[in-house]
Amino acid sequence: MRVTRKPDVAWRHYLRTAPCQRSASPFAFSHGRTALTYGVRALGLRPGATVLCPDFICETVTESLERAGLRVRFHALGEDLGPDWSALDRVPRADAAALVMVHYFGVPQDAPRYRAYCDERGWRLIEDNAHGHGAVVDEREAGTFGDIGIASPYKSFPIRNGGLLYVRPGTAFSSPQLPCQPVGLPVRLARAALRTALDAHLPLRAALRPCPPYGSQAAFRDQAIREWAMDAWSCDELFRADLVALRARRQALYRIWQGWTSRHGLVPVFPALPAGAMPLVYPARSTSAKASERWFRWGHRHGIDVHSWPTLPESVVREDGPAMRRWERLLCFPLHQGLDPARLEAALLALAPAAAAPAAAADAELMVRT
Repeated sequence: MRVTRKPDVAWRHYLRTAPCQRSASPFAFSHGRTALTYGVRALGLRPGATVLCPDFICETVTESLERAGLRVRFHALGEDLGPDWSALDRVPRADAAALVMVHYFGVPQDAPRYRAYCDERGWRLIEDNAHGHGAVVDEREAGTFGDIGIASPYKSFPIRNGGLLYVRPGTAFSSPQLPCQPVGLPVRLARAALRTALDAHLPLRAALRPCPPYGSQAAFRDQAIREWAMDAWSCDELFRADLVALRARRQALYRIWQGWTSRHGLVPVFPALPAGAMPLVYPARSTSAKASERWFRWGHRHGIDVHSWPTLPESVVREDGPAMRRWERLLCFPLHQGLDPARLEAALLALAPAAAAPAAAADAELMVRT
């Protein structure tokens, strides 16, 4: 079996098309970017106002801000993906209206510090927890520190779709009445059948399907989507989930990847995992873009979805600066709560890393219960 980014969704659930209609925070949408679009509108920022945003961020975030008539100003990050606070201090208070913070890969940032910083400067705080629904900071749910906060649980939970919008108490917000996302069932079923057939024999899959071009910023630009509601079944499943147990499972898988990749020359982005983390993937740094390419091919050969992140805003790509250098070296190793930690650990012990890959190991298949 392949090691994928999230547990599989049972295909019968794609037939459920009743929209979820939550009337309290967090409000439910089909995607995090839709939640962000509606959340920014609720902030009431004046057209043309500046939002400070990290330069290492998915293009969908900045596009949502710009569609709201806001101007994005980028700032650099440190190696730990935290901000350079001294650089932010040099931004005159009147020159910005809001600051975006990101809980990268479901590993919480110092949200209380961000909250206090924005309060002191009179800025709105936009909290992006797209990667880590269920993460906690100081026993408080990530996403609830901002004036608005978002999560994208469909990225990590076995649900059809799902984006959440958290609204700070006192902020007026009326949940829109949106239709549910259409199913597109014939195409989905055909893709599922092909994937199942190929997954049964990983060498055949690798031969028939080329490795995705994870080393190209042009390869995975998101298509525009319409505004949809989360479906009611996905919403029910999400709010029934045992988040404490899921955090423990995902953290155990994270540490297995950390131990194995560290022995093979990769450097963890987060050496210490906070207790409240709900990791989306295990992120590590390679030595170069070429080394990253070797790991992408290694993952493809063994049915392990090693991938890059993010698709950066086009202006950041054109600048070709530190954010691009960081992106070239970043590797994301998949984990999800459906994987068995013991089986993952045993399977990895049988595999050679990308730098070595002897012929015998190249034919090994990673068998992990999902």
